[in-house]
Amino acid sequence: MIDQQGKITVPHQFEHLSYFKNRIAKARKNGKYGFIDLNGKWIIKPMFDNARDFENKLAPVLKNGKYGLINSQNKFVVTPEYDEIWYAGNNLWATVKNQKYNYIKSDGTPIIAKDYDMLYSYSEKRAGYYEGYLWGFLDENGKAITPAHFGLVWDFKEGLARAAYRDGIGFINPNGELVLEPRWKDARDFSEGLARVQL
Repeated sequence: MIDQQGKITVPHQFEHLSYFKNRIAKARKNGKYGFIDLNGKWIIKPMFDNARDFENKLAPVLKNGKYGLINSQNKFVVTPEYDEIWYAGNNLWATVKNQKYNYIKSDGTPIIAKDYDMLYSYSEKRAGYYEGYLWGFLDENGKAITPAHFGLVWDFKEGLARAAYRDGIGFINPNGELVLEPRWKDARDFSEGLARVQL
């Protein structure tokens, strides 16, 4: 690592080094992952087979083939029992176990009574879910606001989300209501009030 004057602040010693977030960075040494401070000193020594950056004061780490969540004191707050964990936004973590998806709180409590075949991360307090080969949307509490009846869905942007129907791509609002008819062969997300579409 160097500072803005080009001075080396953290000597070359790591096999991998991520960006700093809240003064902590993920680093790999001798094939194991840990976390360092701005001076390159280990906050959490390299002991994990894989790790992800800290989000909301927690980090996913891989131990004995399973992911859990640790805090900055290297204490497991969610035991390593998942095949995958990532920060999904909305103060929730997405988990995968036995090819089924759910969201958990920071203490490991699931927020959805049932698992899904796939889940998106949250965007504007909405997340796509996959069930029975079709897609729908969940609200911030994990409650379905639409049935799974779309061919595909995309993230909400500027209050609207693309959704694929049999006739084409349309846009729905956060309540799951169709507001722009599915009349386009292709469409892109709204940005500054405009969206590219193909007729």
